[in-house]
Amino acid sequence: GIVGVIFIVLMQSYKVVYSVYFIMHELMQLKHEGDAFKYFKDPWNLLDIPSYLLLILGVAMQSIRPESNLVDGFHGVTSLLLWYKLLYFMRPFRSYGPMVYMIFQVIFDISIFLSILLVVMIGFGTA
Repeated sequence: GIVGVIFIVLMQSYKVVYSVYFIMHELMQLKHEGDAFKYFKDPWNLLDIPSYLLLILGVAMQSIRPESNLVDGFHGVTSLLLWYKLLYFMRPFRSYGPMVYMIFQVIFDISIFLSILLVVMIGFGTA
C-alpha cells in the first residue's frame, strides 16, 4: 500500500543522505591530509568512498529498474563493504582487535592463492 511506498522512499532517501554525508566527510579528510597518496595508503580509506558511491548508485538503479538483478548485486557488494567497515570500528576493543588483525593477515597471506584461483575459475568459466 501507500504506507509501504512511503517507507521505501524514506529509507532510500536516508541511504542517499547518509552516503552524501560520509562522502563529504571523506573528502574533507582527504583535503586535511593534503596528499592523496598518503590518504589512499590506508586500506580502510580505499573502502570508504567506493562503498558510499555504490550505495548511491544502488538506490538510483533501484528507482529506475527495481526488479533488476544488477541492483541486487550492487546492494550485495555495498553491504559487504559496509560490514568490512564495521571491522574497522571493532579494532580498538581488546577482545576484537587481535581477531580483526588476524583476519586481515590471513586474507593478505592467501591473496596470492586467491588470485591464482580467480585466474583458473575465469579460465574454466570462459571455456
